[in-house]
Amino acid sequence: MKKFLVLIAFLLNIALVPKALGQLGNYWTLQVSTEGTLLSGARVAANSNTAGFFYNPASMASDSSSSFSFNTSLFRTYFLNYKNPFGEGTKLQDIPGNFDPIFLSYFIPRKNKLNVKMGISLMGKQNTNYKLMDRTYLPEYNFPTADTIFGDYEGVYNYLLKSKENWINFSVSRQFNKVLSLGATIVLAYRSLNYVNTINSNYVYENIIGNNSTASFQNTTKAYMYNYKILGKFGAIFNLNEHNRIGLNLTTSSVNIFGRGTIQRSVSQTNIVSLELDTANAQSNDILISDFGSGLKANFKSPFSISLGYNYSDETHKFGFAVEFFREIKPYDVIKGEELETLINTSPFDIKESNFLSLAYGQRDIVNFAIGYSYKLNEKFTILTGFRTNFSTSENVDYS
Repeated sequence: MKKFLVLIAFLLNIALVPKALGQLGNYWTLQVSTEGTLLSGARVAANSNTAGFFYNPASMASDSSSSFSFNTSLFRTYFLNYKNPFGEGTKLQDIPGNFDPIFLSYFIPRKNKLNVKMGISLMGKQNTNYKLMDRTYLPEYNFPTADTIFGDYEGVYNYLLKSKENWINFSVSRQFNKVLSLGATIVLAYRSLNYVNTINSNYVYENIIGNNSTASFQNTTKAYMYNYKILGKFGAIFNLNEHNRIGLNLTTSSVNIFGRGTIQRSVSQTNIVSLELDTANAQSNDILISDFGSGLKANFKSPFSISLGYNYSDETHKFGFAVEFFREIKPYDVIKGEELETLINTSPFDIKESNFLSLAYGQRDIVNFAIGYSYKLNEKFTILTGFRTNFSTSENVDYS
């Protein structure tokens, strides 16, 4: 009995700290422009870079003509396989897919007294769209803590994550001499997040007087938020010689301008003590914790990062290498709850309403690297290929 109640307490504790998970912590999921995508992002020190505002704004200083670029990748899919999401012996599989957002840029190598070149671009930084719905059914299931009872168990999962971030970029660059070029990009970003995470567990069994009884647990979080933020990129290019270049790019962490969010949360359990005691006369330990908040402050942070790259190019071959470090974002409130005095709490736990109405997120330090290679077969055909790591920053993050 003690172990069983400890388990329920553990489930409630997990429920009190919601997490907006998904592929939000994979910084290199999206690459920009045709070459940037096919070369896996190894463009930090590239020459004549139409996506230089993103990889390194200093690289735009080498462009000598106006350019207009439009690009979108076709279809991207993922294979997801979860083991034991509803307990031992259960599974959840899904293959979601979506179209990547567009990239649109216009570069103006305007000649002026300062020899500064300018560009403006619009890009979709992220386009995540996951919808998972599944059900686990175990007939004649027997809980280890209630070994005399057999019944039908179901676990129902409903998960939705729609997240978009769009950037408007204003870039400037200048080549000071044959060796050094500098550049900067100011980014105005808009982020939206639509999040649903619902878990239902139901257990139907026959009690000692022959009637059907049902024990249930439910944890539901539904949230929506948006925010406007600003960040910057600052880059440098060092030309070692005609064919070899080294690039350095800094991306600042974001500064929130304005954001608002709405969140609905509820956690409930019904008839679990009756299940453990196996008696129709047991006192029920029904619990409901529920609240709703709108117009709450919201912010989705972007991390500080620094990238270093090397690129080689001649008339036939192009080779690139890039490595980027992303600094951690300590767990924070994407949606910040408030004391609204509308919380329903029939549990034995003392719960702070502002915590219950908060949506938490955090990301660990991560290092990714990329290699790209391009070979020009003739005037009509060029082969481009690349490899990159894309480690998740969401692993082992302490939300407590």
